[in-house]
Amino acid sequence: MRHALFALCVVATPVLGQINVENAWARATGPGAKVGAGYMTIRNASAEAELKPGGAHLMFVSIGAPFKEGEKIPVTLRFQRAGELKTEFQVGRLADTGPPHGKH
Repeated sequence: MRHALFALCVVATPVLGQINVENAWARATGPGAKVGAGYMTIRNASAEAELKPGGAHLMFVSIGAPFKEGEKIPVTLRFQRAGELKTEFQVGRLADTGPPHGKH
């Protein structure tokens, strides 16, 4: 399993338990790809940030192997004020425009 640590500059409340990550997903990547993109919705008590195709997204850099449809990528998100939150990104098809079917 690959692990990734990202610093997100999202305004967050000081209490980690008040942050929710929903629908974390990534597209499969082609052979030889060195980067991938992640998408999700981040919510806290006062704000929401949607990371989606064609807009803001999370970049996976220097990936060691292509992302394959159906796998899960464990990720630790680091928030400026709220600390770390572990989540998993479900990998969908290369052409997907939204989270893989039936996954939350």
